[in-house]
Amino acid sequence: MNIIESEALELLEFYKIKKYVTELCYSNGAKQKASHISVFSDNENLTVELHRVDELKNTLSGNSFFPDIQFEDFRKEASLLSLEGSMLTEEQFLLVKESTEISNTAIRFLRNRKQDLPNLSQLADELEDNKVIVVEIDRIIDFDATVKNSASKELQKIRKELSEKKRESDIKFDRQVNELRKLGFIRDNEESFFNGRRTLAVLVEYKSEVSGFVHNKSETGKTIFIEPGATISINNDIAELEIDERREINRILRELTDTLRPFAFQLKQYNDLLIELDFLRAKAKYAQLINASLPVISAKSELKLNKAFHPTLFLQNKELKKNTVPLNIHLDSKNHLVVISGPNAGGKSITLKTVGLLQTMLQSGLLVSVAENSVMSFFKHILIDIGDTQSIEHELSTYSARLKNMIAILKQVNSKTLVLMDEFGSGTDPELGGAMAEVVLEELVKSKTFGIITTHFPNVKLLANKLDGVLNGSMLFDLETLDPKYILTVGEPGSSYTFEVAERVGFPKDLIERAKQKIDTEKVDLNALLAEVQQQKQN
Repeated sequence: MNIIESEALELLEFYKIKKYVTELCYSNGAKQKASHISVFSDNENLTVELHRVDELKNTLSGNSFFPDIQFEDFRKEASLLSLEGSMLTEEQFLLVKESTEISNTAIRFLRNRKQDLPNLSQLADELEDNKVIVVEIDRIIDFDATVKNSASKELQKIRKELSEKKRESDIKFDRQVNELRKLGFIRDNEESFFNGRRTLAVLVEYKSEVSGFVHNKSETGKTIFIEPGATISINNDIAELEIDERREINRILRELTDTLRPFAFQLKQYNDLLIELDFLRAKAKYAQLINASLPVISAKSELKLNKAFHPTLFLQNKELKKNTVPLNIHLDSKNHLVVISGPNAGGKSITLKTVGLLQTMLQSGLLVSVAENSVMSFFKHILIDIGDTQSIEHELSTYSARLKNMIAILKQVNSKTLVLMDEFGSGTDPELGGAMAEVVLEELVKSKTFGIITTHFPNVKLLANKLDGVLNGSMLFDLETLDPKYILTVGEPGSSYTFEVAERVGFPKDLIERAKQKIDTEKVDLNALLAEVQQQKQN
């Protein structure tokens, strides 16, 4: 069973977090890892991952040295190297050399930082730096990805002869150009190459006056491109020498490939190390962006979020130069459920999503946007029912869909489960839905499940006040401006402010009074009392 279902991840918009981290990666391998971030199934590996990200974040935040790990993936080159009879190109060797140098630096850095980076340094525990790869490639390949003249005596000899022949060809060609230009047979400053050979741009009416090999003709037909006869023989010599040069280069490259073949597996290890460091660095950079930290991880079920922010909302507001209101919520074995009430658009749903997203991030190896003195734990299941889950495809009503979600949730609840339910019991007759909600709440209390539930039902608020392990909470609302404050306060239920909001927006007073007369007097009195209590608290 998954810790959290894919539908729940979609509701929490976890994909936005993965997108941020992916964009902060440099290599394709790290980007691939970031796009597949998921919840860890093993808590031991998860703990190590979180500490690695935290160590790296602290290193970057403290402006301490960390190796530059910008590199191009070289697993393809390492795999090719392991194949008997293969040959790497000059460019591939240069990539291997540069990547090995980066790997060597990273390995030495991690090896020397075991004391202050104990978890990160483990990545290099079974790795050794390799100077042979760098020295051997540097001996053969130049900085511009060409084989050095000094790579072999034969290559040096060929290139010397080639250079002399080209110089001789250029002299003969330039002499021919000067002669024909004086005669007016060629176009000024027009010279082309065809198949690597220099040709003269001869005016078509003089083509019979110029000996040589015709390579091409202009689209207008006014110019014909001729390789001068004086250079044909020497150009043939050049072409032959170039073939010899390529053969000798290939021989050298094959020899170098054979020399480095024993290190193919080590190079794959290097590639994996650099991808992992790139990936961890992206996580650390994202943590810096959202002011994230590693909370205290409790072995028992506990959730104490101090100054928590929804990371995506925080970044959006930061761009708009707006403040984000922090969330504070504490759940433990004594009080493991909070029932939040209050007006619509007051922040109840974003509270649920913040808690759900932060818990998912933590269990996916990401630091979370909370104060460092926050306490979190690892839950075996994160169960979410937020929003209208009506299924047209299966012809389920909203209420039926919500009931099915409740059934699935109740099958898995225990003290290691985190449940987040928005407006549970809604979608049907309020009185009947409220009764069903009471039953579900009682079951959640019995199972010692951790969770946050939002409701408008007065009976659920009253029940929450009576049950051990449950706290009422409310979202504060400014009656003067009709604006939500997005502040969660725990201790009292909240009013829905139905009639207060209606009056403030100019709804006819006589209609409001008639509406009040049509409902249970106790409900009106309760809402009025709750609104008065909140107003007093705010004052």
